[in-house]
Amino acid sequence: MPALPYYFILDGVVKDALRRYVPPAAVVAAALAVRLVYFAEFRDFPLFFAATGDTVEYARQAHTILAGELLGRGVYFHSSPAYPYFIGAVKLVTWGGFAAFRDVALLQLLVSVATAALVFLLGKRLAGTAAGVVAGLIYALSPTAAFYDGELLMDFLLPAVLAGVALLASTKRWSLGRAAGAGALIALGALARPSYLLLLLPAALAIWFLAEGTSRLARGKYVAALVAAAALVVAPCAVRNYVVGRDVVLISSNGGVNLLIGNNPQASGTFKAPEPWAAHLEALSTAYAEEKVGRPLKPSEVSAYFTREAVKYALTLPDDYLTKVGRRLRLLASAYEIPNHMDFNFFRPRSGVLKILPFTWGIIFPWALAGGVLAAPRRKFWPALALAVVYLGSLATLFFVTGRYRFPAFALLAVFAAAGAVALVEAARARAKWKLAVGAAVLVGGYVAAYWPAPADVKVSAAYSYHHLGGAYVSLGDDRAAAGAYEKAVALEPEDAFSWNNLGLAYIRLADVPAAERALGRALELTPDNPSTLNSYGTLLLYRGRYAEAERYVGAALARDPNNVPALVNYGIVLLVRRDLDGALRTLERATALNPRYANAYFNMGLVYEARGDIAAAAAAYRRALQLNPGNADARRRLAAITGRGPRF
Repeated sequence: MPALPYYFILDGVVKDALRRYVPPAAVVAAALAVRLVYFAEFRDFPLFFAATGDTVEYARQAHTILAGELLGRGVYFHSSPAYPYFIGAVKLVTWGGFAAFRDVALLQLLVSVATAALVFLLGKRLAGTAAGVVAGLIYALSPTAAFYDGELLMDFLLPAVLAGVALLASTKRWSLGRAAGAGALIALGALARPSYLLLLLPAALAIWFLAEGTSRLARGKYVAALVAAAALVVAPCAVRNYVVGRDVVLISSNGGVNLLIGNNPQASGTFKAPEPWAAHLEALSTAYAEEKVGRPLKPSEVSAYFTREAVKYALTLPDDYLTKVGRRLRLLASAYEIPNHMDFNFFRPRSGVLKILPFTWGIIFPWALAGGVLAAPRRKFWPALALAVVYLGSLATLFFVTGRYRFPAFALLAVFAAAGAVALVEAARARAKWKLAVGAAVLVGGYVAAYWPAPADVKVSAAYSYHHLGGAYVSLGDDRAAAGAYEKAVALEPEDAFSWNNLGLAYIRLADVPAAERALGRALELTPDNPSTLNSYGTLLLYRGRYAEAERYVGAALARDPNNVPALVNYGIVLLVRRDLDGALRTLERATALNPRYANAYFNMGLVYEARGDIAAAAAAYRRALQLNPGNADARRRLAAITGRGPRF
């Protein structure tokens, strides 16, 4: 047989390369373009690049780690113990400061590009190249993907983890390495959201029931490798919690309180902390549990207490619990993005690119339902379907639903939607009427569920975002802009005592006493018994030099919440003014014991040490305050005044 001319061979090579590399390249290019445009649009918008909400705590922990305290302090309460280390690593490489986090957001958006590529690979494996391209482009061109993956939270990693585990699990040929890889990925996700450990169950079932050509002994080894790898990844966090807190907490201690937030008679189906705890969930929920039990509790004991209360509610009021599960299922399907940190509904109208991107949850969810139904008989889909059901089912049955909490499943929904679209096209070509009828029925039902109006009590106005914008400006040290944002918040929501309170504090820092009096007076009218509001009014009185009145308000705040750290710090100031230096120091030490990362407590402790003539202790306190809050100009001035030089970390 004569040899083929070289140009025929070359033509075949080129065509093969085009078939192999152009589809993923198109997905990656689309994802990268969307995310770079989104970054360019919002790079100077404080809600995008500044720390606010939970990010403030993660940023403080990252700063503490970079200052030399590699283990940090206290048992982790927040759900993402790895995120401060991620922030710290980025800052170490970029030499960036802690006022802005553009570098962190940009890296997260680049990871989002990789997630789109993973979604393509998963879709290709499960339903072919065409479905892979469609799935990858759905993720690449999703406005919610760009938004949530760019939020300053470790959630950006979760869709990639879910897609990666599904990709590893969608095989008949398991190995120890594949099983260990799936376990390690699941545990990595758990370091961002501990409930990801539940995904070990569908992964283990995929090994046990879907692995072909293996004995029970081999499958048992694979399951053991899955669990062992997960344990190895999580173990450093558990050991760290025990070393710093002498408490057995696997990842973080907020599981119990999150269960209770989702399962109590007043639960709305979304994240809504009981009103008395809203100002500081960790400290106030702990104080509540300790009051009920009648003794101090370790973080694990607090979590166990709330877990028992949630279980007791579900067993005592099963009808109410099931009603709430139904409500959460409704919220899972809803096209409305319930905000929990930043608000997608606030960002999208302000973005040229987010506004035109088509693939939102509401658009894709019905197609994913259709794809799930039509693909259900195909065994290769079962692991991905099981992962999606377990993850979303945990939100519906155990916790609560918000936009960012359900979003990780979008990586799998994109694949199901693409598979559904391909299946319906094939059914139309083959004139498979029953498939078309089933698909159409599921699509109609899905769109009705998605676009049925969301309950009014889960919707928020733009006041929510203006409040967070005020917090972002505060973290940047721009109190004038912060006051402007809070003014917009209270104009939209005149009954929002929290925004009135923060507005008053901003005006105190601006030395605008009449405006502060107006704002804090309104906050007191709305919530006269709220400890934070009482303490804020006490702050105003301290600023005005009315110490006796300030003591009354701060004392009232502490009577209602003895663990209110800002109130303890203010009471320390009152005692300092009274020259009760020992009492002031004891009070401030209690404040730092309750919250070791509260910078103002260390600053005021420095003032007390100065008054006692202990310059070395004062300098150490000022340095600690500056470690926690490098923007504290007063601490920097006092440190320079007593040492003749600036901070040394």
